[in-house]
Amino acid sequence: MRHPIMYHRRGLLCLAGLMALLYGCGPQHGDLPPPQPFIATENPKTTDVVIITSGVVILTALAWLVATKRSRHHNPRQHLADQPHQPPSAAASGQRAAQRDAQLIERILDIMDNTTAYCDPNFGVTQLTALVGSNISYVPRAVKARLGKSVPQLINEYRIGEACRRMLDKEHYGNYTLQAIAQSVGFKSQNNFIAMFKRVTGVTPSLYLKKMSQASEPTENNDSGN
Repeated sequence: MRHPIMYHRRGLLCLAGLMALLYGCGPQHGDLPPPQPFIATENPKTTDVVIITSGVVILTALAWLVATKRSRHHNPRQHLADQPHQPPSAAASGQRAAQRDAQLIERILDIMDNTTAYCDPNFGVTQLTALVGSNISYVPRAVKARLGKSVPQLINEYRIGEACRRMLDKEHYGNYTLQAIAQSVGFKSQNNFIAMFKRVTGVTPSLYLKKMSQASEPTENNDSGN
């Protein structure tokens, strides 16, 4: 499709040529004398025909230019085609990034909820990124943006949650010391385990065990009474 500007230029060139032909404007080449102007008294019919014809041509050209401009104005596709290409808006880019982060967080939580890979003492951002099949720069950003914490914080919270479960599982971990429980969920230092446990639960591991034991005593007493 030719651009409307090309049609405007062609119409203007035709109009200028007609004006030059009718009125003899522009310099003459060679030694020929300049053209003699039309004399109405010598041939009035010819002069009238030329004037009428030139008027019709001019009006036709003007009408064609106006119609072309109006058609272009009322054609939305042509109007859009004439607009410069606009890059994607920041809002659209932000929406796509948020959607990508949400999908990534879903995969991360699926790994954390359904496996105990975080109990490995060497488990960190690199291992988590490999399990979810993402980029190592995306995982920390998504966790921070969607969960409001760092990847190490997320891992330690899951480790403390698993430690709480194992501390209450007397059947499988009843003979484990607190240090053994800490090592089994990935903590290399007992002091680090105690500090993180208190940060997550608000109490120390020993106090947590005491409270949980007291909470279970009424149930045990009722069962023995019955």
